[in-house]
Amino acid sequence: MVDPVLVSVAGVGASVVKFLLRASGQDAVAGLVGDAQEGLGLLAGLRGRVNDRGGAVAKCIEKTVADRVRGMYQKCQDRGVGTERLDGVATGVGGLLDRVGNDDRFIVEAVRSPDRFAAMLHRRGEPIRAQLFARSEPYFDELVDAVAAEYVRLAPWSEKFQIEALKYVMGALDRIEEGVGKIQEDVGKGLENDALILESLEIVKENQNATIGGLPRPGRVVFGARPDVAAGFRERVEQGTLRGLVVDGVQERLVLVGMAGCGKSQLASSLARECGAAGWGLVAWLNASSADSVRSDLVELARRLGVDTSDNPTQDQVIERCLGHLQSADAGDRLVVFDNVEDFDDLTGVVPRGGGLRVVATSRRRDVSSAWEAVEVGVFPRADSIAFVQSITGSQDSGAADALAARLGDLPLALAQAAETARIERWSLAEYLDQLDAYSSDRVIHRIPGDSYPDDVSWALLLAVDSALSRIKDGSHEAARLQIGALALLAESGVPTRWIAPGARKAQTDGNADGAGEGTNADAGPVGETTKVRAAAAENARRALAALLNASVVQQSTDRGVTMVHRFQGQVLRENWNPGEWAGAFGAATDLLDRIDIDSLPREDAEGRRREARDLIEQLRAIAAQDYSHPLFERERVRACLHHAFVHADDLGFANEALTLHNAVDAVQNALGPDHPDTLALGNALAAAYQRAGRLSEAIPLFEKVVADCERILGVNHRNTLASRHNLANAYQETGRLDEAIALLEEVVTDRVRVLGADHADTLASQNCLAIVYQAMGTNDKAIALFEETYVQRSETLGITHPDTLKSQNSLAIAYRAAGRDDDAVSLLEDTLADRVRVLGDDHPNTLTSRGNLAAAYYEVGRLSEAIPLLEGVLTDRLRVLGSDHPHTLTSRNNLAVAYQAADRIGEAIALFEEVLADRLRVLG
Repeated sequence: MVDPVLVSVAGVGASVVKFLLRASGQDAVAGLVGDAQEGLGLLAGLRGRVNDRGGAVAKCIEKTVADRVRGMYQKCQDRGVGTERLDGVATGVGGLLDRVGNDDRFIVEAVRSPDRFAAMLHRRGEPIRAQLFARSEPYFDELVDAVAAEYVRLAPWSEKFQIEALKYVMGALDRIEEGVGKIQEDVGKGLENDALILESLEIVKENQNATIGGLPRPGRVVFGARPDVAAGFRERVEQGTLRGLVVDGVQERLVLVGMAGCGKSQLASSLARECGAAGWGLVAWLNASSADSVRSDLVELARRLGVDTSDNPTQDQVIERCLGHLQSADAGDRLVVFDNVEDFDDLTGVVPRGGGLRVVATSRRRDVSSAWEAVEVGVFPRADSIAFVQSITGSQDSGAADALAARLGDLPLALAQAAETARIERWSLAEYLDQLDAYSSDRVIHRIPGDSYPDDVSWALLLAVDSALSRIKDGSHEAARLQIGALALLAESGVPTRWIAPGARKAQTDGNADGAGEGTNADAGPVGETTKVRAAAAENARRALAALLNASVVQQSTDRGVTMVHRFQGQVLRENWNPGEWAGAFGAATDLLDRIDIDSLPREDAEGRRREARDLIEQLRAIAAQDYSHPLFERERVRACLHHAFVHADDLGFANEALTLHNAVDAVQNALGPDHPDTLALGNALAAAYQRAGRLSEAIPLFEKVVADCERILGVNHRNTLASRHNLANAYQETGRLDEAIALLEEVVTDRVRVLGADHADTLASQNCLAIVYQAMGTNDKAIALFEETYVQRSETLGITHPDTLKSQNSLAIAYRAAGRDDDAVSLLEDTLADRVRVLGDDHPNTLTSRGNLAAAYYEVGRLSEAIPLLEGVLTDRLRVLGSDHPHTLTSRNNLAVAYQAADRIGEAIALFEEVLADRLRVLG
C-alpha cells in the first residue's frame, strides 16, 4: 500500500535532496538528481552517499523529514486539508530550496547562526507561503524547519565550509579596514587587526563546535552573556570533577567555590560550552551578583522560553511560571549556571528543578548549605602554572616561569595577564620580572579586601592594563583609556559591545545573509559633529577595543555581544585609581550612557527598541546595585537616562523590568535629597510602572505622595505637578474610583489649558483620559465629543501618524462601536491598523490590538469574508509569537471557529472547536 506521507515527501522532489547533499559537499552527486521519485530514493539511501559514520545522518533525516512530516500531514488531514493542498505545500518548499540552494553564504550562516538559520529560511519563503491555503501553512513551516535543521547539522561537515568561512572572514576584514586592499598590509597595521581576525575566526569556531559536537535540538535555548573561554584555557583536575558530577552523573546542584581570579567562571563556561556542543536542550547563564540581577535574568529567561506574560503578571508571577515551566518540561539534559553568587540567600526560592536539569553556581562564599555539592577551585599546581606560562609566552625558561608563578601565588588570572603582557611586549620572562620590580618600586599598592593575595598580583594586573594602553597610539589610546574606565564602573556582568565600539561586531549581529544590520544609535555624536569625525571616532573605538581584547585585559561573551573586565581586575583598578582617574572613569561611563538614544531607532523596529531598552534598564539596575557606581546618579545626564528608561519601558510594555529600577530611584534620592525635582519626577515614573504592572495598591499611595510633595515644593501649576495629578487620576479610574478620577481630570485639563495651552501634548493626553472615564461612566455622547475634539487637535498639532494621534483614533473607534455607529467604527479601525503597521511595525503591542479590534468589528457587522482572513492572520501571528498553548492563542482559535460556524463552514468549525476544547482541557484544566 502506498504511504501517502512518503508521497508527500517525494512531492518536495529533487530540490530537498540536492539542498541537503549540497550542504554535505556532495555537489557532483546533487547535480545528478532528476525527478521526485529519484530524489526520494536518494533520501532513503543517503547513507551510502555521505560521510555518514554509523548511519547517523540518514537516521536523522528519516526522523525529521519523514516522521515529522507524517505527524503534520495527519494533523492537517484531521483539520480538513485535502491531499491536493499538501501537494501544493511540497511544491512550494521545492521552489524555496531551488531559490536558495545555490547560495554558498548559507553554509557560513548555518554554522555562524544555527539558532537563526530556520528563521532566515522562513523569511526567504514568505512570498511562497503567502500563496498557500491558510490552513496548510503549518505544514509548510514544519517541512521548512525540518530541512533547516538538517542543513544546520550537515553544513559544518561540508568540504566547502572552510573555504566559504575564510571568504567571509576576509570579506569582513576588508569592510572593517576600509581602503586597505591586501591582507599583508592589514597584518602590518599591528595587533588591532590580529584581534579582529581572531574574533571572526573564534565566532565561526564557537558556532561550529556547538553544531558538530552535538546536533541542535528543536526548541533548544542558549541564554545569557556567558564569558568566552579564554584562548589559553588549560584543562584542570577540577574540570574532570565537574564533568563527572554534572555531565556523567546526576548531581542537581553544584557550586564552584574559590577566591577571585582562580578560574571558577572559566570552568563553568567551559562546561556550558561542552553542554551546548552536546545539544543540551537548555544552557542558561544567569548573573547572580545580586537578588535583583537573578530575578531580572529569570524574567528574561522566561520570555526566551515562551512563558506566558500576556496578562501583565508581576515579576514574582513570571519567575514562578518560569520555574514551573522548567519543572514540567520534558525530562532532558539541561544546564543553568548562576555566576558570581555574592549571597546564597539571593537564590532562595528561585533555583529551578526538573528532570535532567543541573544547576551550577560560582561563588567566593564558602558558607554553602548542604543542598549544594561544593567543589573547591584552587590556584594552579606549580607544574601547571609553569606549563601555562610557557604555553602562552613560548619561553623555555622554566626557572623564570617558576619564579613568576611563585610571585603571583599561582593565581590563574594573574598568570594569564602576566604571560600575555610578556608575549605582546616581547619580553623574556626574566625581563618581565625586572619590569614588574621597576613598575612597583615607585608606587604604593592598595591591598584588596577579602582573600589574601600577594601584592604582585595587583601589580601584574595593573601592569597589564598600563602596558596595553602604552602600545595604543593616536586617537585609539584615549578611546581605550575611556573604555577601561567605563567598563570598571558599569555593570560587572558587562556592557553591550555595540555601545563601546559602534559596529565592532556588526558582522556577528546581522544574523542573516540578507544583511539586516544592527541599530546605529550609539554612533550618534555631539550636535554638529560631521559624519567624517563620527566615523573616525568609531574607528578609534573599534581599534582600541581590539587592542584591549588582544592584550586580554578585557573579555567578551561567547557571541561577542557583551564586553567586560574581569570582576577582580576591575576591583584592583578601582582600589588604585587616583582622584583624577576616578573623575575620568565617571565621565567615560556618563558619556557612554548618554549616547544611548532609543528614539534614533525607527519606531517600526520594535525588536531593536526592545533590545536597547532592556539593556539600558539592566545597566541602570546594575549601577544601583554597585555602591562604588552610585556617584553616577549625581550626574544630570545619567538621571536623564534613567528617566528615558522609564519612558521607553512604558511604551514597550516593560512594566516589570521598569520596577527593577526602584533601587536606582532610591540612589537618586540619597544623592540629591527627597525634595529635588528629579527625585520627584522619578518617583512619579516609578509609581506609573507600578500602575502598568497592575500593582495599583502600591501605585496610588506613591502617586498621592508625589502629588503632595510636588504641590508643596514646585507649586500647583508646575508641569511636573500637573503630570503627577494626571497620573493619579488615571490610577483612580483603573481601580473604579470614577467620581474621583473625573473630578481630578477635569481640574487637570482646565489647569493644563491655562498653563500649557489647549494644543499642548500634555493637555491633549488629559483630554483623552477624561473621555475614557466618561465612556466608563456610560456617557457615550460626552465621551465621543471629547474623543473627536482630541483626535482633531492631535492630528493638527502632532500629525496624523503620531502614536498619540493613533491612540485617539483607536479610542474614538471603540467609542463609535459602543454607541452602535458600526460603519464609522470599522472605517476608523481600518485606518488605525494601516497606520500602526506603517508607523509601529507588525509586532508592536498596539498594532496587534488594532488587528484584533478590527476583526471583532468585521464579525459584529457580518462581514465574515473579511473577518475570517484577519482572524486567520491573528491566529498565525499568535502561534508564531506566543505558541499554540498560550491563552490568547486559544482564544484566537476559538474566535476563528465561531467565524467559520457563522460562515457555514461547519466541518472546519467543528474540527477547530474540538481541537480548542481538547487543548483548553489539557492546558487550563
